[in-house]
Amino acid sequence: MNSFSLLYIFVAFINYSLVVLAKNHYYIISIRRNESDIEYDKSTKNIQYAIDNFVNDRMNDIYNIIYENENTYTLDNGKKDSKLEELKLYKLEKRSNYRKRLIFKDRNRVKDYKTNGNKRSVDTNEVEEIEIESDLVSPICPILNYYAVRAYLSDNIVDIVKQIPNVIAVERSKKLKNASQYNYFDIKQIKKETHWSDVSVQENNYHINDHFTHLSILSQDKYTESDDSNYDFNYYYPSTAGKGIDVFLIDNGLWINNNDFDTYEGTKDQRTITCDAVISNGIISPTEDKSKCIIKETRTDRTLSDGSFYPEHGVMTSSVVGGTTYGVAKKANIHMIATEYETIDDLAAFDFIKQKGKPHKTVINISRSGEEEFSDSIQNKINELTDYGIIIFVAAGNDSSDCCEINENYFGLSKYSHLYGSYENVITVGALEFTRERNKKDISRAYYSNYGPCVDVYAPGKVIAANSYKGYSNFTLAEGTSFATPIVTGVAATLMSEHPEIDFTYQSMKKLLIDMSIKDVIDYLPSGTPNHLINNGKHTIYEPFKCNDPSGKYNCKSDCCGKNGRCVDIDSYSTEECIIENGCQTKYGKCLNLNYEDPKFTKEERKLVVVHRCKEELKPFEKCMFITVNRFYRPIISPDRIDGFCVDFRKYHCQNFYYEPYKYAPSCEEAQNYEYFTYLDREYEEEENIMMDNYVPIPSRELIINSLFCARDYRNGKEELCSAAKVLYTSKEEKFRIENCYSEECRQSYLEFVNYQIRSNERMGYRTKDLVELRDYLNSEECLSAKLNVGPKANSSTTTATSTTTTTYINYYK
Repeated sequence: MNSFSLLYIFVAFINYSLVVLAKNHYYIISIRRNESDIEYDKSTKNIQYAIDNFVNDRMNDIYNIIYENENTYTLDNGKKDSKLEELKLYKLEKRSNYRKRLIFKDRNRVKDYKTNGNKRSVDTNEVEEIEIESDLVSPICPILNYYAVRAYLSDNIVDIVKQIPNVIAVERSKKLKNASQYNYFDIKQIKKETHWSDVSVQENNYHINDHFTHLSILSQDKYTESDDSNYDFNYYYPSTAGKGIDVFLIDNGLWINNNDFDTYEGTKDQRTITCDAVISNGIISPTEDKSKCIIKETRTDRTLSDGSFYPEHGVMTSSVVGGTTYGVAKKANIHMIATEYETIDDLAAFDFIKQKGKPHKTVINISRSGEEEFSDSIQNKINELTDYGIIIFVAAGNDSSDCCEINENYFGLSKYSHLYGSYENVITVGALEFTRERNKKDISRAYYSNYGPCVDVYAPGKVIAANSYKGYSNFTLAEGTSFATPIVTGVAATLMSEHPEIDFTYQSMKKLLIDMSIKDVIDYLPSGTPNHLINNGKHTIYEPFKCNDPSGKYNCKSDCCGKNGRCVDIDSYSTEECIIENGCQTKYGKCLNLNYEDPKFTKEERKLVVVHRCKEELKPFEKCMFITVNRFYRPIISPDRIDGFCVDFRKYHCQNFYYEPYKYAPSCEEAQNYEYFTYLDREYEEEENIMMDNYVPIPSRELIINSLFCARDYRNGKEELCSAAKVLYTSKEEKFRIENCYSEECRQSYLEFVNYQIRSNERMGYRTKDLVELRDYLNSEECLSAKLNVGPKANSSTTTATSTTTTTYINYYK
C-alpha cells in the first residue's frame, strides 16, 4: 500500500466522524506525469497514450475519494447533493483480488485507451474496466505538459485531492463576467446612490419588442430619447431580491414547470414556490401537488386541447412578481392561493394567509378587479390583516374609469364600488403605457387603466412572463393592471428583504413607495390622480456603448447595428433596425434588405424580413381597432370624438380587411406562421353553406363594437348614431327596438353585437334568453320590412357579402 493510500484512509476516517454542511463546486485539477514531459500535442502517440492512462488512474483516485466521502456533500437544506446519484451506478467496493477501473470518456477529445477486453490482470489482481461519461469527474484538455480535469468536490475533500501524487494544482471554477472596461454602469456609484448592501444587474439586450422594459423602467429616471442616445434595458436591483419575504397571490392557480420558477435548491438563496391551497365556496382545500393547482375560472384560464385547464393568469402574475428571469423579486417565496371569483373565497384566502404569513415579512398580490357591491366583511378583514402587519397590493382595474368612487343606491345596490381599488388599507396600482417601442418617448396612463385619487402608484402594464403550458422555457406577452400590480408587489418585497431590521406596515410601505417614486412624469392622468411612477431607489441613467463607435470595440458581430448605434439581436424579430432601408449600419454588424426572395438569405433571415413586411402592411389597419367601450360596454370616448375614429374606420376598409386580410397585407399569410399578430386573430364557427371549408370568421369584440358605433341612421337627412349605440351612452333600457330596423347599417351592426354577446354568455354560462329573443326580432319580417326613409348614403355603403365597396355586412345567424 503506497503512502497516499495510508493518508487517504486516515483523512477519510476523520470525515466519516465529522459530517458538516459543505459547499460543493466544480474544480479544475491539474495532473502532470513527469516534469520532463514535453508539451502534450508535441509528444509521440505512445507518450500521449501513456499520459492518458496515467491521468485516467488519477481520475479514479479522485472518484474514489468522492465515493468514500459522499456524506460530506450535504446541502444547506440538509439533503444530499443530487449530483451524487451517479455513484449508485458504479459500486466501487473492493474485494479480495478484484477491483474496478473506470475509463473516463473524454467528450472533448477522442481517445483510445487500448484496453485488453473487459477484464485484465494487474499485479495478480483482477481488474474490471468500465467506460463512463461522468458528471463528477471528466477530462477537460491538455495544457503544455500537464492535463486539466474537472471534478465536483465538497469543501471537505479539496485538501485530500491536493495530496494526490502528481496533482500540481486545484483551482475552483469561477463564473466569468464581462471585462470591466465594457461595463457602462458603475456598481460602486449605484451602491452609493441606493444604499443597497449589494447590486445585481440583469443585462437585457434590445430584443423581443422591448418588453423587458417592465423591469428596466424600475431602476432609472424617465428616459428622454434623442437621436444620438440609447436606452438602458438593464434591470438593477438589490441582491437580496426579496429573499425571506413571502408573496401570496390570490389568483386562479399556478404551474411551476417553467425555468422562471427556479427555487435555487441547495444554494444559500433556496426559496419556496408552491401552490398552497385551492378555495371554492369558502372551503379551503390544501393542495397535495404543490407544483400545480388551478381553479376553473373561465375569464382567466385557458382550455387545453385535452380538455384540461391551464391557469394562465396566475402563472403570469407569479412570474412577474418573482420569476428568475421575468420577475422583480427574484429570490422571494411565492405562494399561490387558487380561488373562485367570489368574496366568500377571498375572505377564506385572507384568513388562510393570516394563519400562514409572518407579520412584516408577508405581502399579498390581488390582480383582480370588478364592479361589485361594496363588502363590509372584506373591508374589515383587510383592516385585520393590515393591523397584523401584512401588506396588500391590488389592481386598479382595466375599465378606464375612476375606481375610487363608492356610489350609493346604484342599480338597487346599497353601495357600489370597484373591487379592490376603492377599499381602504390597500396599495392600489394603475398601469402605464410604456415599452420604449417605435418612437414612444412619453410615459402615459394605459388607455384601459383605471384612475382616481386612491391609485397610489403606476407601473408598466405590458410585460413578458413565463408560459408553462407551452414548455419549460417559453414565455408570453401580456398587458393589464393585473401585471402592473405584481411589479409593485415585487419592488416592495425587494425593499423589505434589503431592510430586514424594519417592520414594514401598510402605512410605512405606502409612504416609502410614494417617496421613492418619480413624480409628475405620467401623461394623460385625469385631475386628482396622484402622478407617481414606481422606482426601486436607483435613478441614475446609464447609456450603453454604441456599436458604431469608430474604435470598432463594440460592434455587433453577428447581430445588427441600428441607425442609433444600438445592437439588435437579429433572431428576436426586432427587424426594424436590422433593415438597410431603415438605417442599419453594415460596417458594424449584419443587415438585411426588404427583398425576402434574396437567395443569400438563410431560412431564419427570410422569416425576419417577411415578419417585418407584414408589420408594415398592417400599420394602416391599426386605425381599425380603436377602443370605444370598457368591458362593461360603457363608452370611454365622447360622441363627438367617435366621428373622427369612424372616418378612419371607413377609409381603411376595416370590415373588408377583417374578412380578406391577405388582400391588404399579402406578406402576412406567410408571416403569421412565425409570429402572432393581433389584427390577424380570428375565431371560427362552423356554418352550413358557407365557403372556407364550412367555417366562417367571427369578428373580434373591437370590430363588432366599432362597427356599431360607426354605423349611421340617415333618417330625415341627418346622420346620427344608431339607437343601440345611444343606449350604451345613456345606460337606459331601450324602449323602441324598431328604431334599429330603420337603417340597414344599424340593424346589421346591432345584430352582430347581439350575436357576440350571446356567444360570450354561452361561454361564461350566463343566460341568453333575452338576447336570443332580440336576435330573432332583428331577423324578423317586422324588422326587415321597417326600413323607412333610408337615404342614399346608407345604400351606397351597405352591401352584400360579395361586394367590393367600402363596407361589408354579413349576417351570420339567420
